[in-house]
Formats: sequence, structure tokens, C-alpha cells
Amino acid sequence: MASHLLILSCSKSKDHSPGKLPALERYTGRAFSILKNAMKQKPYLREVLDVVIISAKYGFLLADDEIEDYEQRLDSKGVRARELRPGIIKRFKQLFSERHYDVVFVHLGRDYLKAVEGFTEFVGEGTKVIYSKGRGMGEKNQMLKRFLESL
Repeated sequence: MASHLLILSCSKSKDHSPGKLPALERYTGRAFSILKNAMKQKPYLREVLDVVIISAKYGFLLADDEIEDYEQRLDSKGVRARELRPGIIKRFKQLFSERHYDVVFVHLGRDYLKAVEGFTEFVGEGTKVIYSKGRGMGEKNQMLKRFLESL
């Protein structure tokens, strides 16, 4: 059972193949490239790492959830994030009631953080929550890469 959870936001860059694809395959942005490369180098990551993707269209997704291609972004005013938040929080509450994680790594931009606000009250005792930080996405992605390398 996975002992780590990675929370990513969806990416604008996608595989535009028709039909449904697993969310992890649909998204092709930089963070997803970093994750997929790490999984190629360390196949055991699938056993120790669960991935949740916060989507502007679908809300809470697990890596294997199959989704259609789409174009939708979160607005900077937070309207869409507020619409999605109740469903996302409900799914986090369910996930954390079923599984315990040693570490939750949150790799979300400012607008996506609004959609998960309050999820930490459900993570469980003893779980360390780490947020990627940096002056820009480059630094945040380096922190993501280091996190994955540490597993």
C-alpha cells in the first residue's frame, strides 16, 4: 500500500487523443513529465506513491481515472475553485479515511490551492504535509523532482 501521496494540478498541455485516457496519460505538462520519468527510473514508485490530480473540469481525479480531452482553466478569482471544492474535500475525506500516508506532497499553483483549502484537517495524525515552494514553477518543479528522487 502506498505510503506517500502526491497532489498535482492538471496541466494545460495534454495528449489530445480521442476517447478516454487515464488522467496520468492525458496530462503532459512539466510536472507530469517529471513524474513519468521518475516512474520509468523507479518502477516501484507505483507501489509507494498514490497520485491525486486536481482538474479544472473534473475536480478530484486519481491517476488511473479515465477522462476525455478538454480545455478548461481555473479562473484567478477562484469562482471555479469554490464550485469544485466541496466535491474535492469530500473525496479527500474519503481517501484519508481509507488510507494513511506518511507524507503528502502538494504541488499546486495558487489558484488550485483554493480548490483544496481545508483538506489537511482530514490527513490523519502523524502525516507530514509538504508544499512545493519557490519563486516560480521552475523552482517548484525542482522540489517535486527532489521529492520523487527521495522515495
